[in-house]
Amino acid sequence: MKETVVSAPGKFLLTGEYLVALESDRPAYSAAINRRVFSWIGELEGRSVTINMPQFGIVGKMDIGDGGKTEVYPTSKRRQFRYIENAVEFTLRYLKEAGVSLEGMHIITLNERDFFRDWGISKSRFGSSAAATVATVGAIFSYYHRDISNPEERERIFNLSQMAHHHSQGGFGSGFDVSTSLNGSQVYTRFPEDNIPPKATLTNKVILNRTDSKWTYSMRSLGLPEGVETAIAVTRGLDNPIEMLSRVRHMKSSRQDIYGDVMNKLDVANRDFVSLLERGVRGEEIGQALTRTRLLTRELGEKSGVVIEPPHIRAALDNVVSMGGAWGAKLQGAGGGYSAIALCSMEHFYHSCGIMSTAGFTPLSDMRVDNSTEKPIGMRLEDPQTFHDLANSLGLALFEPDHGYHEN
Repeated sequence: MKETVVSAPGKFLLTGEYLVALESDRPAYSAAINRRVFSWIGELEGRSVTINMPQFGIVGKMDIGDGGKTEVYPTSKRRQFRYIENAVEFTLRYLKEAGVSLEGMHIITLNERDFFRDWGISKSRFGSSAAATVATVGAIFSYYHRDISNPEERERIFNLSQMAHHHSQGGFGSGFDVSTSLNGSQVYTRFPEDNIPPKATLTNKVILNRTDSKWTYSMRSLGLPEGVETAIAVTRGLDNPIEMLSRVRHMKSSRQDIYGDVMNKLDVANRDFVSLLERGVRGEEIGQALTRTRLLTRELGEKSGVVIEPPHIRAALDNVVSMGGAWGAKLQGAGGGYSAIALCSMEHFYHSCGIMSTAGFTPLSDMRVDNSTEKPIGMRLEDPQTFHDLANSLGLALFEPDHGYHEN
């Protein structure tokens, strides 16, 4: 049986969250984590693509071709399905316009553990939707015999994944999470907001041209210094990150002087932190630099009416440093909760996790920022057996005769 498996990592956005979201010339630092999303593709007779997302309880079916019919079961989960749906649709439309003869496929996506939490939300904001998008686009490329290790093909995968993910999110996003899933830990500066055309204008020819063109953005691979451990934990989120970003965006237009002052200071602090990473600095100096970005991000929230650090989380992060021995600690992304990271030595790793636990966080002691040198950290081709082993470890019998697409 012909089969292809590609995986891509999730992310942890350490610094520059509002900078990269709202400005096209200011960088953020995003780290790849050692948790991955896998996309498996196998042969299927006919002119359809079946999609199975067993951890969401979703199955779907798409007809190949322009204006093809798409079905998803249950229909109430269409929102979760649209990331894979758009990844498949955009990629097949690109390949068709490029002259590739399309065939039926069966696609299955699987997330490694820790992407999901049992709190009434589907994920913990570690970038699983971006990783699934990148892994699926990459798997389709590989299935059609395109070398996904080739830099030019990876640029095409970047462009297609950005377009698919952007429209899956409702037409917004800086793209740092897609870039991290593709290329691993990095300093990233976004493309202009108008770089991706409205979906209604995306004809096959436009998709081909945008995919084959050179986008204006920057990405520089950069891992954490040797000896820097990362204690990662999750908690309940208290606000919608999209709404939080919207309020800061409003301040950008209505209070430009205040917005500009804080963002300029935040940009300097962020670049100082990145400079320390580049020099391989560890210890209290890197912790103090991370803390400066944390305090300025909090100031940005206070001046825009956004609660980036609720009081109990602020106390928890302070305690991880003062009592847990960590060098610095910070919430991920826009804030409000969800996930936090502490930079520390191995000596203080479990103590830092313990302090997080007593403060209401759930430490994920096996999840780390991925600094592995044994395999590529970003998107990569996998041995299919790795996928089958993951399915077995999750207790999923994916290849039972009745486990594919079910009609409504």
